[in-house]
Amino acid sequence: MPPSVALPTLSRIDFFTAEPDELVRLIGNAVATDSTVIAPSDAHLALAAWNDLSVDVPNGGFTQFFYNHRGDGGLAALCELLESLDLGKAASMLETATATYRKYRDRFDTTNPWEGLFGSIPEFDALDRKFARIGPGKVALALSNWARLHLDDLVVGDDGQPIDQKFTGTVETYFPGGAVAQSLCVKKGKADGPWREFFDDETVRQVRFYKSGKASGDYWPNGELKRKQSKRGTDKVLDWYYPSGRLEKRLVLDKNDQQVEPARLYYEDGQLAEEMTLLGGTFDERYGPWLKFFPDGSPRLQGEASHYGTPRVIVHNAWDDEHRQVVKDGTGLFDDDGRRIDASYALFFESLWRTVSELKHGVPNGLSRMYKNGLLWSVTPHVDGIPQGESVHYYDNGRVRSRHVFEKGREISHRDFPKFDNPEPVVRLVLEANEQLYKGWRHMPVDDYPAALNLVQIQDSLNIPQFLREIQVRNQNGTIRSEY
Repeated sequence: MPPSVALPTLSRIDFFTAEPDELVRLIGNAVATDSTVIAPSDAHLALAAWNDLSVDVPNGGFTQFFYNHRGDGGLAALCELLESLDLGKAASMLETATATYRKYRDRFDTTNPWEGLFGSIPEFDALDRKFARIGPGKVALALSNWARLHLDDLVVGDDGQPIDQKFTGTVETYFPGGAVAQSLCVKKGKADGPWREFFDDETVRQVRFYKSGKASGDYWPNGELKRKQSKRGTDKVLDWYYPSGRLEKRLVLDKNDQQVEPARLYYEDGQLAEEMTLLGGTFDERYGPWLKFFPDGSPRLQGEASHYGTPRVIVHNAWDDEHRQVVKDGTGLFDDDGRRIDASYALFFESLWRTVSELKHGVPNGLSRMYKNGLLWSVTPHVDGIPQGESVHYYDNGRVRSRHVFEKGREISHRDFPKFDNPEPVVRLVLEANEQLYKGWRHMPVDDYPAALNLVQIQDSLNIPQFLREIQVRNQNGTIRSEY
């Protein structure tokens, strides 16, 4: 490529910390976001096309991909590249997808794909399934390996220079004022040592440790270990720690990433807080005893889960926050707050959903009330853990959304209801500033979180967008074909 042609910029830290199959994604994103790249090469278009496919097809199929990009740009170059990498099946599939798109091109000329586009092209249904079978990870790895061989023709580093794939030393990025934003130790082209991210006042935001390109541990800003991975024989041990250095969570996995002992959460003083076995790494695949404890060691929950059949969870005994027993020998009112151990990187999973169920024999017998973000979502009667009778679902304004009739767990009828009798468009601004948000974005906690002083005035000054007014008119005329 002529040196006068601008190449997209790639973060060197992202490059040195990337997994083997991630380079195609990084370059694809760089091509899409770098405004200095006016005339991307065929190779750029090919890698960007695969990056878009790997996001859109699993989400909404090939229909989603061609609608999002209003065409098949980059696919011809991608097919040619795949053929050269002996990935002919993948290339053939994409060629068929391109021909199918061109056959139905007129259907994509719409502002609302939910009205007549999505689900209307049966040929794409088969291609969507085929995409999953070809092994997208295998393709991404092959494209990433090819990109490494041609890296100097594809990108430049964020210092404006070609990326040295054998580099040894420290890579730093900077804030506009000159303070270090990130630093990473690299050895022979692989992240090896600490990676640090800083706030603009030069205090540490987070720390992670790498060994031969693999993340082996995270650190709290105070320097204490936050997370590490180690070996115990052939098993893999994943440990999470409090800022004090005390153990907070432990997972032990075999070589196939299956649990060999229950996942455990601990209070900071070492007292066991929760214990659960996750067969496949998710809460839907829990199995065996499910136990929770109060900080003083007294029981909070005694239950068990079965991976097969319905119901999945049997609650034997449970206590509320005041240590009062609310379920005894399987009978009582159980309040499931949705929070439980997570086998992923997070310490635990906090659901938006909360369920309060009348129990007998450890399973729902009577009414189960489900709440979303604190608002009633549904009330469903159960017999022996199975829905039986009429289940009523609600909108967030309290009106009935739908009524469903169940017979031995099988839905035999349902009826939907409108949220409003005469809906009118409105524009609402929702602002959030709290501990959970700051923690999620890795910001330092503060004593007082900011609040808008003129939110009402700003919201009152906003105009209703024209497209919402058009939807209102169509709704009044009865011409809307979708609830989307």
